[in-house]
Amino acid sequence: MITIRLWRALRHPPLEHPLYQRLVMGRLDALPCIAWGLALLAAPFILLPALLLIGTTYGFIWTMNISHAIVREKSSGNYDLVNLTPCGEFGQNWIMSTACVHRNQAYTRINSFGLWVLRIGVPLSFIIPSVGGNSPYGYRSVIFMPLIGATVIVVMLVDHYQSIAAGLLAGLLAPTISDDRSNVRLTAVGLFGGVQIGMYAVTGIVTFALSPTFYDALDKNDVLVGAIILSFLVILLCSLREVMLIILWRQVIARLNSTQDEAHEQINPTAYPNETVVLDSPTRPLI
Repeated sequence: MITIRLWRALRHPPLEHPLYQRLVMGRLDALPCIAWGLALLAAPFILLPALLLIGTTYGFIWTMNISHAIVREKSSGNYDLVNLTPCGEFGQNWIMSTACVHRNQAYTRINSFGLWVLRIGVPLSFIIPSVGGNSPYGYRSVIFMPLIGATVIVVMLVDHYQSIAAGLLAGLLAPTISDDRSNVRLTAVGLFGGVQIGMYAVTGIVTFALSPTFYDALDKNDVLVGAIILSFLVILLCSLREVMLIILWRQVIARLNSTQDEAHEQINPTAYPNETVVLDSPTRPLI
């Protein structure tokens, strides 16, 4: 699975590569006051969804940062220089994308144990009370609630990993479509949003279509049918988005003049053993 391969690579970024170090250590642009004001006004409405869908939230942020960093690097004059090194064009883009993901320890924070406990506890706090007699299905809900709870946890895990993988690949692909700084972020968001909205829409429609069958199984205390329906929805969510990620991955490889074998070698944690590349210091932050 491309999701597992990308996540293994993200866990071991090329820490010693000078390009990675320069992007990670660069300063961030300060947000204007109006942006902070709008964020504070919208916080009560977006805080809970952003917490539950933190993979989508960070995927949205990272896909813009990655695409913008690559376009800015191209305009700085260093891009063609790094292409001449063993990492090549694909390797250079991969290094920049991992630097954007690990900047300010964001990757470590969103995968922390405490945040996962909070994210899983919030939806389960709405499910567990129904076991205490609030459910119209009585004792039958006690049998189904653990099954539903396990499904929620699996879906959150899969959505987290695949959403960030989609943001990573969309950020890599967007600069190959548009080199304009003002448009590349919109292109990246369009690619990422297309994958996310398409997946959520298809899964939502199928879930809605299967809801009567599931509630009928709940009413008849048919745990097997309920488990089959929930398992099918989880597999549908995983497989369809995995197909989309494979399509994005192959497009990235083709547009960056690489091959499957070369790309897999480049994202290998041992691909950059202390390369020495002299790069000019940027006058502006890359992200």
